[in-house]
Amino acid sequence: MKLKMVNTNEVLSLFDNVLEQIDVVEDTLSSQVNQAFTTCEEVYSNHVQRIDESLREIEAAAYEIPTQSEWRRREVLLRTV
Repeated sequence: MKLKMVNTNEVLSLFDNVLEQIDVVEDTLSSQVNQAFTTCEEVYSNHVQRIDESLREIEAAAYEIPTQSEWRRREVLLRTV
């Protein structure tokens, strides 16, 4: 088997190319992860806002519910009509 001498500059150049490609992949993945996180954060924030709005509507509606004595008064009125 013949052994071939390895050119150090070629190996270093190939290694530099691999490292550059790793950096590109890392930057791309980092960007995609950040974008996905931002999207999730926005969706979560929208859900929280909708829940808060719904709770305010429920609270406002709760104040409009007649008291038990008012219900009884209405029942009496309905029976007399």
